[in-house]
Amino acid sequence: MHAMPESFFKNALICAHESQQVLVSAKHAKAIYYSDLECRFGEAAFEELQYQIKDFGPTVCIYLGEVFWPTLYLAKTSNANCRIGFTEEHCFPFLNVCLRPNKMSEAALISQYYGVK
Repeated sequence: MHAMPESFFKNALICAHESQQVLVSAKHAKAIYYSDLECRFGEAAFEELQYQIKDFGPTVCIYLGEVFWPTLYLAKTSNANCRIGFTEEHCFPFLNVCLRPNKMSEAALISQYYGVK
């Protein structure tokens, strides 16, 4: 996230683990957070996350981090047409685009792909 330009965060909704709150809030991005105990299918907090993401209405979902099935499910149910992951081909249908940056970081690749400066 440090490498992403500030303009990226103007129209983004960040869904992050509660341990990332300091990092995300430093970017002044709109964010929602989850905890390990609440990020389980069927939990009220999980359903609220799902509602907030759908209400935001993303057109693109960028999945950063390790494979975690509940958050992959949130990515899929976000209804974003483009759900991008990095080196996680086996996550289809949760993610439908897999990018493999070779010499640039994920942030640089996304910035270049979407023309964000």
